[in-house]
Amino acid sequence: MEAEKLVIQVDRETGAVKHGTAGFLYGLGNEGVPNLQMLAPLKPGVAAQKPPGGLQHPNGDAFEVAATFSEAGGRQIQIYMQDAYAQWPYESQDIGDYLERVAAMVQKVAAHPRKERFAYVPFNEPDWIWYNAEDRRDAFFEDWLTVYREIRRLDPSGPIVGPNIASYHEGFIESFMSFCKSEACLPDIVSWHELDPKFFSDWHRHLEHYRGIERSLGLPEKPICINEYGNWRDLSVPGRLIQWLARFEESKVEACLAYWHAAGNLDDLVTRNNETTGAWWLFKWYGELTGNTVAVHPSRAAAEGLQGIAALDQEKLQLRVVFGGCADGCDIVLKGLAGVPGFAGGVHAGLWSVAWSGHEGPSAGPIAELESDFPVTDGATLIPVREMDAASAYLLIVTAKDHAAAGGVRKAWQGTYEAEDAQISEGIIIEGGTPAQPNRNYHSGRGRVGELGQDASRVRFTVAVPYSGSYALDIFYGNGHGAMAGQWLGVDERDWRLLEYHPNLAWGFIDRKTVPLELKQGRHTITLAKYAAGAGLAELAVDLDKIVLAHSAPAPGPRHYPAAYAELLGMAKLGREIGGYSGNGYVLLGGGDAGVRFVTGQANHGFNRIRIRYAIASHSEDPETSAIPALSINVNGAAWELPRPESLNPNQWQDAACQVFLPAGISQITFGSRAGNPNQNIALDSIALEEGNGPVASYEAEAPENTLAGSAKVGDDAYASAGKYVRDIGDGAENFLQFNGITVEADGTYCMVIDYANAEKVGAHQYNVNIVDRYADIWVNGREAGRVYFRNTFGWNSYRSKAVHLELKAGANTIRFSNAEAAAPHIDKITIAPFQT
Repeated sequence: MEAEKLVIQVDRETGAVKHGTAGFLYGLGNEGVPNLQMLAPLKPGVAAQKPPGGLQHPNGDAFEVAATFSEAGGRQIQIYMQDAYAQWPYESQDIGDYLERVAAMVQKVAAHPRKERFAYVPFNEPDWIWYNAEDRRDAFFEDWLTVYREIRRLDPSGPIVGPNIASYHEGFIESFMSFCKSEACLPDIVSWHELDPKFFSDWHRHLEHYRGIERSLGLPEKPICINEYGNWRDLSVPGRLIQWLARFEESKVEACLAYWHAAGNLDDLVTRNNETTGAWWLFKWYGELTGNTVAVHPSRAAAEGLQGIAALDQEKLQLRVVFGGCADGCDIVLKGLAGVPGFAGGVHAGLWSVAWSGHEGPSAGPIAELESDFPVTDGATLIPVREMDAASAYLLIVTAKDHAAAGGVRKAWQGTYEAEDAQISEGIIIEGGTPAQPNRNYHSGRGRVGELGQDASRVRFTVAVPYSGSYALDIFYGNGHGAMAGQWLGVDERDWRLLEYHPNLAWGFIDRKTVPLELKQGRHTITLAKYAAGAGLAELAVDLDKIVLAHSAPAPGPRHYPAAYAELLGMAKLGREIGGYSGNGYVLLGGGDAGVRFVTGQANHGFNRIRIRYAIASHSEDPETSAIPALSINVNGAAWELPRPESLNPNQWQDAACQVFLPAGISQITFGSRAGNPNQNIALDSIALEEGNGPVASYEAEAPENTLAGSAKVGDDAYASAGKYVRDIGDGAENFLQFNGITVEADGTYCMVIDYANAEKVGAHQYNVNIVDRYADIWVNGREAGRVYFRNTFGWNSYRSKAVHLELKAGANTIRFSNAEAAAPHIDKITIAPFQT
């Protein structure tokens, strides 16, 4: 069977990259949830949130999230004004009641220091809430006019968004726009929702129909925002989401992922406190596209399946293609290469993949799939991509062959085994999302295996491995108990060990647990069971979706990041005069605002040694050694200068190094320079990260030397680090936990990793789970150090960790956790490490 084709017409530009699809409905929960490291790389566009003081959900207040969203570069926060109400659908009130609420909201927004960031969404899905598309349609139009005029009376310039209907209804939106033109109440931004699985075939028809309305009414083209898109089965799945991103980017519209599950996780792109699902990397790749998009032609443009976005950056001489949605394989066909400098003589291509990691499973990050040269004939080349997974997304970076460093990829073996295809005892197969059932969560293969709580329940996989040695077993599981659950793991019906699984948001959500195994070459059985002979029954049970078995390298090497593939900031540009570079060039940092930002990921909290490969690019025949430029570094907001080299050694590659303590998940590492003289720039080639070591000290919350004041008290829990934790902190400033005797050698910045539990939820909703991210105010040596929000752990015996920076003094310190207004999370222990060694 002939492979599907994705044809990229490189010489046909279609406009500047918009980055419009990195929008989120209730993707932001509280201040710093998610944090700057998670948001900024995505180039966020629109966030749709509740109004200040809104009652619809316990989090997502537009004012509370505005600072982090703005710092991350977010362009607009749309306020869903009806989310001032508590019920869903919104409780029926007369328009007079709503007008009073509207007036109060608008007055607050108009007085806000970030007023220019906000836009008003007066009605949400009025084609079925309060009104309808038939006999109550005219009533909605009249109320729209009334509310529109009230907003304009109090805020003459704030953008108004509408009609915000639940699906594209041709007659409704045509009548709405006609009414608004006649009554001078046109929205500044036109919005509707795309939540139907028929989107893939219908999108371009919807868009063209709407633009036709504008033409027929003599209206200029208005910005469009699809401020809710995607089904349950799309969220968290890279290979499905790229199909939405590609269509929206091609059409140059803004769009927001739908809020089907929980607030504060970028609609299933992030998990825990600083970790990501596989889909986050897709959006990060999308955010890194620069230059202009070029025409992309999939084999089946109006059907579900292979789609992509391609962008050519003429300054970097890089073509990037983000694609996916295809099983088995495809051919990437590049045409029109003759007009790109250096491409006519052949191209160099690097290919990476990112897999679905579950709805809440942390992603291991991208995997290198291919690196090779390809000939160009008559301005075209073909790059075959094989063994694709329809749930994965892919990034292709194409550069001139003459500009690229030689390289290759040796990919580790891995095998995937579906639970529904294994030998199942006392369990059932539960179907996941399909076109007929779009509002079920995605599951790998044909579904997951559930109801494994019987004494005889087990799932037995037969596997075959090509080598003897170490393997990583990824178990894709679901735990909706609201508590830790157990299961026995046996290899070849022996060597049984008990596994512990953290809970998930609810049943139907999939997480990922990694277990190390030692296997001999050949066939084995891997059994996951409720009962193991001689050991007894595991506590509770989990669902199983699949397992992935991957061969582990004996000693993982450094993680290498070429600067040419990182994000260039300010006046930074690529250079190629100094030979021996990585990527397709190096980055010249000429001082001022020039910089380069790397995004890195790691599985655990810990020390990392950063090796920086750079040169002093000198353009002077007699360089001044007294004016060597300084290389500055910023790691997750902490900045300093690296020591200058003792000698200039112009145009010669050299290494610098530092060691820092990084949190599990995502970090941003940014470099700049302070130029010594105009003839010398720093040329940054690459960085490499590898595991380091340094001093770490842990302190148990229940330790007798600590102070437990007011209602704070010790609780017992077998899942806590020492069998105990501290609870009932907060709900009054007098109820606090204070760690005493936190001793460090020197003044400076330290990383504190907090192990905690938080399972608070409030109210009920048809589909959203109203989790609460509790917070604590941290005090160091009697001074307030900041407020920290803790992501929900979905169970009170489920302990997760949160890393924060603190300033400590040499000698003994105190660290207090308190909350004068609400309950704080349960605290298990803290770990202290110097940020930089």
